[in-house]
Amino acid sequence: MPISSFYGLQTSLRGLLAQQRMLDTAGHNIANASTQGYSRQEVNLIASPAHLIPAGG
Repeated sequence: MPISSFYGLQTSLRGLLAQQRMLDTAGHNIANASTQGYSRQEVNLIASPAHLIPAGG
């Protein structure tokens, strides 16, 4: 299966979106820190499977 020329951009986009989610969650936690009964939210990141690139390609 040939790799799209945008593969690197897609990988970068995923990383940026993950970081944005973490920032949004941190802001939400800060905004609700004084709310009674509020429990902190967390973002759990997991690695996606590696995409093997054939030799010479």
